[in-house]
Formats: sequence, structure tokens, C-alpha cells
Amino acid sequence: FHVFPDSVDGEQIAYSRFPNGPGKENSGPCDVIVCDRDGGNQRQVGSSQSARHHRGAYPTWIDKNRLAYEDEGTVHIVDVHAGERVSFPGGVDNYSLALGKIFFCDDREGHKTVCSVDVSSGKLDALVRMEQMAQFAPLGGVPFSQQVWRFAHAYVTPDGSRIAFAVFNGAPQEAFVFLADPDGGNLHPFGPKPMHWTFYDNDSFFGHDDKRDKKDTFMRRWDLEGNIIEVLCGPGCHGTISPDRQWIVTESWYGSDPVEIYLYRRGELEPRRMLAEMAPAWHLQAHVHPAFSRDGKRVFFNYNAPGGKGSQVVCCDLTDVIQAESSIQE
Repeated sequence: FHVFPDSVDGEQIAYSRFPNGPGKENSGPCDVIVCDRDGGNQRQVGSSQSARHHRGAYPTWIDKNRLAYEDEGTVHIVDVHAGERVSFPGGVDNYSLALGKIFFCDDREGHKTVCSVDVSSGKLDALVRMEQMAQFAPLGGVPFSQQVWRFAHAYVTPDGSRIAFAVFNGAPQEAFVFLADPDGGNLHPFGPKPMHWTFYDNDSFFGHDDKRDKKDTFMRRWDLEGNIIEVLCGPGCHGTISPDRQWIVTESWYGSDPVEIYLYRRGELEPRRMLAEMAPAWHLQAHVHPAFSRDGKRVFFNYNAPGGKGSQVVCCDLTDVIQAESSIQE
């Protein structure tokens, strides 16, 4: 989710596989799998001893050969062909092609920081420390607490000029987004966190609006001062946008049964297609988490078949669908 599942050259796909399947626990052992774009040549290139079912080992492509993934506070970078591997303390939230760095949130007690790791040198930098956030208290009416407040979701703009992250203040589902320079300077608040947000481009965010403005779960785009720029699509939950910014895949809101996966055209409030219908997997933490391929012709998502008790990664080829929908007169 929020990363491309295919390699930079589009020839390989990476995903997380839980050999024991999702269950009542939120985490478990996880394999990192790479396959050819047609699903063939499946092979394990790494593993995590305890990955959350919600996001797995978060495999993230560095280039056409190297893949980053996380395992209990360590980020591994593996050459999927040669098998060569380097490891650094940290995790994976977002990778910056512009800066050659992985950004992540370390939420261990006594280590609460927003960090970066240079993938060439292995140099680890603490960019923002939790004690710095005390200046913004109270946050959502909640006083600062080093123990209760936590960091999550570190993102970086495509050009590497800004980073953003969320701070959860301990209140149920209450979180706020902050911005900073890539070295941690110029730290300042954006405001309440949209649902499943990230950078749209170098100067704006997008996400589903469940708490900020209209609270109707429409996908909106905001500038970095928090002003609404546009409505991108109608209701949804985990939303992803095609690289050309014309198509959106998202699904019905939390708790829906069945779960419906939609294809929207940008700016439209009604979906063009329902791509799939699936059994709910909310209780398994195996959320849909759609992600477009780099060429925008395919979308990958977690799918729980009707009557199913688990989740599998599926690929939906959108070439014919988008061609047909694009030919429809506005």
C-alpha cells in the first residue's frame, strides 16, 4: 500500500506471504516473495520473524534488483538475483529515489523517533524525536506524554524536499500530520490526519476524508496548509491513484460486508466499475491495500474470496476496462 509492488523495470512483483495465514493474532512469521510479472518463478528472498498482518514485511523496491523489507526493527536490502544482503537498524515506511534514503518511524519505548537510513552507506539519522513534539501540546486536547504519544506513517515527497508523519495522541483513532524538511528542520503541523493519506505530489496530500472537513469518506486533495484543492472521488477507504492521476481504486468503508472494490475516474463521485466483491477480512487485519503497477495498467490487492477464511494477493488487469471507460463521453 502506497508503494509499487512491481520492480523499477516492471518485470518482477514483490509481496509478503504468511505461511500460517492470518488469524486472531495481529502478527506472525512472514516470507518475502518475488515472482515474475506473470506470477511465475515464485521464490523466497527474505523473511520476517514477526510481521503485522496489516502490512506484512512491507517490501519496497529500491531499483530493478534490490528490495528493502523489515524484520523486527531491522531493515534488510537484498539483491533478489545475487542474494547479496545488507542490514541496518530501522524499518521501512517510504523510500526516496531523490535522496537514496528509507524513512521510517521507530516507535520503541525510549527510541521514539522519525528516522532515515542511507541505503548506500547505512548511515542512520534521527530526524525528529518525540520530546520535540511537546511544543505542540495539547494535541487534540490531549497533553503531551512520551509514553502515550507515538509516531507512524513516515512519507517523503517525490523530489525529496519534505517529509511528513503522523502522531497518534492515545485517543481512539485520533492522529495529526506534521511536516518537516528531510533533515527534520522546519517542523510544523498540518492538522488532523486524513484516512490512508500520503503525498499526491511535492505540494499536496490526498486521502479519504473521515475526520478533517466533510467527514464523508470522499477522497480529497489538500495543499500543505490544509486547504482543499479538489475532490478526487466518492466514498472509499484504502485508496490508491494511478501514476497518470486519472484512475482511483478503493473499497467500501471499514466493517462493510461484503467488501466492494471500486474503480473511480478522477473527479467523479460514483464508481465506474465494481472490480470485485469479497468476504470481509477486517478482523484478520488483512485489508484490501490496493496498489497500481508502475505503468498504471494493473492493480494489485489483498482478496478474501466469498466464504474464504484468509487473504490472497490478486492482480486485476485494467487495460481493457480503462480503454472502454475512457471512450465513454463525459
